[in-house]
Amino acid sequence: MGVATSDRIMRPATVAAAVAFREVNPAARLVGGGTLVVAERSRGVDTPDAYILLSGIEELRGVTSQVGTTRVGASTTLQELHAAGVAPILDTALRSLATPQIRNHATVGGNIADRRPDHTLTPCLIALNATVEIAGPGGTVAVPIVDFLARGVGTTELITAVVIPAGSGFQKFVRVALRNGPGYAVASVAVAIDSSARTVRTGLGAVGSTALTAPAADGFLAGAIDWNAGIVPAGTAEEYGLLLGEASNPVTDTRSSAEYRTHAIRVMGRRLVEDWAEEVRNG
Repeated sequence: MGVATSDRIMRPATVAAAVAFREVNPAARLVGGGTLVVAERSRGVDTPDAYILLSGIEELRGVTSQVGTTRVGASTTLQELHAAGVAPILDTALRSLATPQIRNHATVGGNIADRRPDHTLTPCLIALNATVEIAGPGGTVAVPIVDFLARGVGTTELITAVVIPAGSGFQKFVRVALRNGPGYAVASVAVAIDSSARTVRTGLGAVGSTALTAPAADGFLAGAIDWNAGIVPAGTAEEYGLLLGEASNPVTDTRSSAEYRTHAIRVMGRRLVEDWAEEVRNG
Protein backbone atom coordinates (compact mmCIF):
# COMPACT_ATOMS: atom_id res chain seq x y z
CA MET A 1 0.00 0.00 0.00
CA GLY A 2 2.97 2.25 0.53
CA VAL A 3 6.75 2.08 0.50
CA ALA A 4 9.23 3.78 2.80
CA THR A 5 12.32 4.04 0.60
CA SER A 6 14.32 5.42 3.52
CA ASP A 7 13.74 6.80 6.98
CA ARG A 8 13.01 10.20 5.39
CA ILE A 9 11.28 9.40 2.09
CA MET A 10 7.92 7.63 1.83
CA ARG A 11 6.10 6.75 -1.39
CA PRO A 12 2.48 5.77 -0.63
CA ALA A 13 0.42 4.18 -3.40
CA THR A 14 -2.97 5.15 -1.98
CA VAL A 15 -4.54 8.07 -0.14
CA ALA A 16 -5.14 5.81 2.86
CA ALA A 17 -1.45 4.93 3.00
CA ALA A 18 -0.47 8.60 2.76
CA VAL A 19 -2.78 9.46 5.66
CA ALA A 20 -1.31 6.58 7.67
CA PHE A 21 2.19 7.91 7.03
CA ARG A 22 1.02 11.37 8.11
CA GLU A 23 -0.30 9.97 11.39
CA VAL A 24 3.06 8.38 12.14
CA ASN A 25 5.07 11.45 11.13
CA PRO A 26 2.90 14.61 11.13
CA ALA A 27 5.99 16.79 10.55
CA ALA A 28 6.66 15.12 7.20
CA ARG A 29 6.43 17.36 4.12
CA LEU A 30 3.93 16.41 1.43
CA VAL A 31 5.44 16.64 -2.06
CA GLY A 32 3.34 16.83 -5.22
CA GLY A 33 5.28 18.22 -8.17
CA GLY A 34 8.17 19.33 -5.95
CA THR A 35 8.43 22.87 -7.32
CA LEU A 36 7.89 24.55 -3.95
CA VAL A 37 10.32 22.20 -2.23
CA VAL A 38 13.02 23.00 -4.77
CA ALA A 39 12.40 26.73 -4.33
CA GLU A 40 12.60 26.41 -0.55
CA ARG A 41 15.83 24.43 -0.69
CA SER A 42 17.37 27.06 -2.97
CA ARG A 43 16.53 29.71 -0.35
CA GLY A 44 18.09 27.64 2.43
CA VAL A 45 14.82 26.84 4.17
CA ASP A 46 15.22 24.13 6.81
CA THR A 47 14.43 20.65 5.54
CA PRO A 48 11.64 18.66 7.19
CA ASP A 49 12.11 15.42 9.09
CA ALA A 50 10.69 13.41 6.20
CA TYR A 51 9.00 13.64 2.81
CA ILE A 52 5.82 11.93 1.61
CA LEU A 53 5.87 11.76 -2.19
CA LEU A 54 2.35 11.82 -3.63
CA SER A 55 3.21 11.27 -7.30
CA GLY A 56 2.49 7.53 -7.13
CA ILE A 57 -1.13 7.92 -5.96
CA GLU A 58 -3.19 7.50 -9.11
CA GLU A 59 -6.47 8.50 -7.44
CA LEU A 60 -5.10 12.02 -6.92
CA ARG A 61 -4.70 12.65 -10.64
CA GLY A 62 -7.00 13.76 -13.42
CA VAL A 63 -9.91 16.04 -14.28
CA THR A 64 -13.34 14.41 -14.39
CA SER A 65 -16.69 15.95 -15.28
CA GLN A 66 -19.66 15.04 -13.11
CA VAL A 67 -23.25 16.26 -13.05
CA GLY A 68 -23.00 19.99 -12.46
CA THR A 69 -19.36 19.91 -11.30
CA THR A 70 -15.80 19.21 -12.37
CA ARG A 71 -13.49 17.32 -10.02
CA VAL A 72 -9.79 18.14 -10.24
CA GLY A 73 -7.43 15.73 -8.51
CA ALA A 74 -4.89 17.35 -6.21
CA SER A 75 -1.92 15.91 -8.13
CA THR A 76 -3.23 17.21 -11.45
CA THR A 77 -0.57 19.53 -12.85
CA LEU A 78 -1.37 23.15 -13.59
CA GLN A 79 -0.71 22.48 -17.26
CA GLU A 80 -3.20 19.60 -17.24
CA LEU A 81 -5.77 21.83 -15.55
CA HIS A 82 -5.19 24.51 -18.19
CA ALA A 83 -5.57 22.01 -21.01
CA ALA A 84 -8.84 20.71 -19.54
CA GLY A 85 -10.60 24.07 -20.10
CA VAL A 86 -12.56 23.84 -16.87
CA ALA A 87 -13.49 27.54 -16.60
CA PRO A 88 -12.62 30.70 -18.58
CA ILE A 89 -11.25 32.43 -15.48
CA LEU A 90 -8.63 29.70 -15.09
CA ASP A 91 -7.39 30.08 -18.65
CA THR A 92 -6.02 33.58 -18.10
CA ALA A 93 -4.93 32.90 -14.53
CA LEU A 94 -2.93 29.80 -15.35
CA ARG A 95 -1.10 31.48 -18.23
CA SER A 96 0.18 34.07 -15.74
CA LEU A 97 1.27 31.41 -13.28
CA ALA A 98 4.96 30.58 -13.67
CA THR A 99 6.67 29.25 -16.78
CA PRO A 100 5.44 26.28 -18.85
CA GLN A 101 8.22 24.18 -17.35
CA ILE A 102 6.96 24.88 -13.83
CA ARG A 103 3.30 24.37 -14.82
CA ASN A 104 4.20 20.94 -16.18
CA HIS A 105 5.24 19.86 -12.67
CA ALA A 106 3.45 22.08 -10.15
CA THR A 107 0.16 20.61 -8.90
CA VAL A 108 -3.22 22.03 -8.01
CA GLY A 109 -2.97 20.76 -4.44
CA GLY A 110 0.49 22.19 -4.00
CA ASN A 111 -0.58 25.61 -5.25
CA ILE A 112 -3.36 25.97 -2.68
CA ALA A 113 -2.09 23.90 0.26
CA ASP A 114 -0.07 26.56 2.05
CA ARG A 115 -2.71 29.27 1.34
CA ARG A 116 -0.14 31.83 0.22
CA PRO A 117 -1.91 35.12 -0.56
CA ASP A 118 0.03 35.73 -3.77
CA HIS A 119 -0.68 32.34 -5.30
CA THR A 120 -2.94 32.44 -8.33
CA LEU A 121 -5.52 29.69 -7.96
CA THR A 122 -7.20 30.59 -4.67
CA PRO A 123 -8.77 33.92 -5.76
CA CYS A 124 -10.13 32.13 -8.83
CA LEU A 125 -11.50 29.27 -6.72
CA ILE A 126 -13.28 31.81 -4.52
CA ALA A 127 -14.91 33.35 -7.59
CA LEU A 128 -15.86 29.87 -8.81
CA ASN A 129 -17.33 28.86 -5.42
CA ALA A 130 -15.14 25.77 -5.33
CA THR A 131 -14.90 23.08 -2.67
CA VAL A 132 -11.73 21.39 -1.41
CA GLU A 133 -11.78 17.68 -0.57
CA ILE A 134 -9.51 16.78 2.35
CA ALA A 135 -8.68 13.25 3.49
CA GLY A 136 -7.76 12.44 7.07
CA PRO A 137 -7.93 9.61 9.61
CA GLY A 138 -11.69 10.07 9.91
CA GLY A 139 -12.34 9.95 6.16
CA THR A 140 -12.77 12.61 3.48
CA VAL A 141 -14.57 15.91 4.03
CA ALA A 142 -15.66 18.55 1.53
CA VAL A 143 -14.69 22.04 2.67
CA PRO A 144 -15.88 25.23 0.90
CA ILE A 145 -12.88 27.20 -0.36
CA VAL A 146 -13.58 30.09 2.02
CA ASP A 147 -13.55 27.73 5.01
CA PHE A 148 -10.44 25.99 3.68
CA LEU A 149 -8.59 29.30 3.61
CA ALA A 150 -9.45 29.72 7.30
CA ARG A 151 -8.68 26.16 8.46
CA GLY A 152 -5.94 24.91 6.14
CA VAL A 153 -4.78 21.30 6.09
CA GLY A 154 -4.23 19.44 9.35
CA THR A 155 -0.97 17.63 10.15
CA THR A 156 -2.61 14.24 9.52
CA GLU A 157 -4.55 15.34 6.42
CA LEU A 158 -3.95 15.90 2.71
CA ILE A 159 -5.87 17.56 -0.11
CA THR A 160 -7.36 15.02 -2.51
CA ALA A 161 -9.27 17.21 -4.97
CA VAL A 162 -10.87 20.53 -5.81
CA VAL A 163 -14.49 20.44 -6.99
CA ILE A 164 -15.69 23.31 -9.19
CA PRO A 165 -19.42 23.86 -9.81
CA ALA A 166 -20.58 24.46 -13.36
CA GLY A 167 -21.02 28.17 -14.00
CA SER A 168 -21.90 30.59 -16.72
CA GLY A 169 -21.52 34.24 -17.52
CA PHE A 170 -18.61 36.65 -17.23
CA GLN A 171 -15.41 35.37 -15.62
CA LYS A 172 -12.11 37.19 -15.51
CA PHE A 173 -8.81 37.24 -13.61
CA VAL A 174 -6.56 40.31 -13.61
CA ARG A 175 -3.42 41.18 -11.71
CA VAL A 176 -0.54 43.58 -11.39
CA ALA A 177 2.99 42.26 -10.96
CA LEU A 178 6.55 43.51 -10.93
CA ARG A 179 6.98 42.51 -14.56
CA ASN A 180 5.05 41.25 -17.54
CA GLY A 181 4.89 37.49 -17.93
CA PRO A 182 4.68 34.70 -15.36
CA GLY A 183 5.32 35.51 -11.73
CA TYR A 184 3.76 36.30 -8.39
CA ALA A 185 1.10 39.00 -8.28
CA VAL A 186 1.46 42.22 -6.32
CA ALA A 187 -2.35 42.29 -6.27
CA SER A 188 -5.01 40.33 -8.14
CA VAL A 189 -8.77 40.17 -8.58
CA ALA A 190 -10.88 37.26 -9.84
CA VAL A 191 -14.58 37.78 -10.46
CA ALA A 192 -17.49 35.69 -11.73
CA ILE A 193 -20.67 37.57 -12.68
CA ASP A 194 -23.43 35.08 -13.45
CA SER A 195 -26.38 36.78 -15.14
CA SER A 196 -28.48 33.61 -15.01
CA ALA A 197 -28.08 33.18 -11.26
CA ARG A 198 -27.78 36.95 -10.73
CA THR A 199 -24.77 36.48 -8.48
CA VAL A 200 -21.35 38.07 -8.11
CA ARG A 201 -18.36 36.35 -6.50
CA THR A 202 -14.97 38.02 -6.09
CA GLY A 203 -11.63 36.73 -4.87
CA LEU A 204 -8.73 39.01 -3.97
CA GLY A 205 -5.09 37.93 -4.07
CA ALA A 206 -1.94 39.28 -2.39
CA VAL A 207 -3.80 41.79 -0.22
CA GLY A 208 -4.26 39.75 2.97
CA SER A 209 -2.79 36.86 4.91
CA THR A 210 -4.59 34.54 2.46
CA ALA A 211 -6.79 35.15 -0.57
CA LEU A 212 -9.81 37.20 0.52
CA THR A 213 -13.50 37.34 -0.21
CA ALA A 214 -15.37 40.63 -0.65
CA PRO A 215 -18.97 39.96 0.39
CA ALA A 216 -19.95 43.61 0.76
CA ALA A 217 -18.70 44.40 -2.75
CA ASP A 218 -20.38 41.29 -4.16
CA GLY A 219 -23.70 42.13 -2.54
CA PHE A 220 -23.53 45.75 -3.66
CA LEU A 221 -22.80 44.90 -7.29
CA ALA A 222 -25.41 42.12 -7.47
CA GLY A 223 -28.00 44.55 -6.11
CA ALA A 224 -26.97 47.45 -8.35
CA ILE A 225 -26.94 45.63 -11.68
CA ASP A 226 -30.09 45.86 -13.76
CA TRP A 227 -30.01 42.19 -14.72
CA ASN A 228 -32.92 42.42 -17.14
CA ALA A 229 -31.38 45.26 -19.13
CA GLY A 230 -27.77 44.18 -18.55
CA ILE A 231 -26.61 47.60 -17.40
CA VAL A 232 -25.07 49.16 -14.31
CA PRO A 233 -26.02 52.63 -13.05
CA ALA A 234 -23.45 55.41 -13.23
CA GLY A 235 -20.91 55.21 -10.41
CA THR A 236 -21.48 51.49 -9.76
CA ALA A 237 -18.13 50.35 -11.11
CA GLU A 238 -16.32 52.99 -9.06
CA GLU A 239 -18.15 52.05 -5.86
CA TYR A 240 -17.49 48.35 -6.40
CA GLY A 241 -13.78 49.11 -6.73
CA LEU A 242 -13.84 51.18 -3.55
CA LEU A 243 -15.54 48.33 -1.68
CA LEU A 244 -12.89 45.90 -2.89
CA GLY A 245 -10.29 48.28 -1.50
CA GLU A 246 -12.07 48.25 1.85
CA ALA A 247 -12.09 44.45 1.83
CA SER A 248 -8.31 44.41 1.32
CA ASN A 249 -5.80 44.22 4.15
CA PRO A 250 -2.43 44.53 2.41
CA VAL A 251 1.04 44.94 3.85
CA THR A 252 4.07 46.87 2.66
CA ASP A 253 6.98 44.65 1.66
CA THR A 254 9.92 44.65 -0.72
CA ARG A 255 7.64 44.22 -3.74
CA SER A 256 5.01 46.90 -3.11
CA SER A 257 3.47 49.28 -0.63
CA ALA A 258 0.14 48.62 1.02
CA GLU A 259 -1.18 51.85 -0.48
CA TYR A 260 -0.33 50.81 -4.01
CA ARG A 261 -1.88 47.37 -3.55
CA THR A 262 -5.15 48.93 -2.36
CA HIS A 263 -5.12 51.40 -5.25
CA ALA A 264 -4.51 48.58 -7.74
CA ILE A 265 -7.41 46.54 -6.34
CA ARG A 266 -9.75 49.52 -6.68
CA VAL A 267 -8.73 50.20 -10.28
CA MET A 268 -8.92 46.55 -11.33
CA GLY A 269 -12.34 46.19 -9.71
CA ARG A 270 -13.71 49.23 -11.55
CA ARG A 271 -12.33 48.04 -14.86
CA LEU A 272 -13.76 44.54 -14.41
CA VAL A 273 -17.29 45.92 -14.05
CA GLU A 274 -16.72 48.11 -17.10
CA ASP A 275 -15.48 45.04 -19.02
CA TRP A 276 -18.61 43.09 -18.04
CA ALA A 277 -20.89 45.94 -19.14
CA GLU A 278 -19.08 46.17 -22.48
CA GLU A 279 -19.33 42.43 -23.01
CA VAL A 280 -23.09 42.54 -22.35
CA ARG A 281 -23.52 45.48 -24.74
CA ASN A 282 -21.63 43.68 -27.48
CA GLY A 283 -23.68 40.51 -26.98
